[in-house]
Amino acid sequence: MTLTSRVLTVRRFIAQNARQLRLPFGKMRTSQKMKVLGAVLFVIVAAGETLHAQQTESLDKHAGDFWTWRARYAPFNGDD
Repeated sequence: MTLTSRVLTVRRFIAQNARQLRLPFGKMRTSQKMKVLGAVLFVIVAAGETLHAQQTESLDKHAGDFWTWRARYAPFNGDD
């Protein structure tokens, strides 16, 4: 999920659930709204990055396997 799609998802969620969340967006100035949205967005992006960091283990294993294979079967070739 890209950052732009995360931002749009957050905006859509807040717009649809503002009454349930009891956020007084109608009475807030634009600068206050931006601060609240920025804080919410920061939390969501930070959580997403944490999940992304945990999912790189399989990529690291694949990279290690590739370089082990490369060292054994093709240590030097024309594109080195």
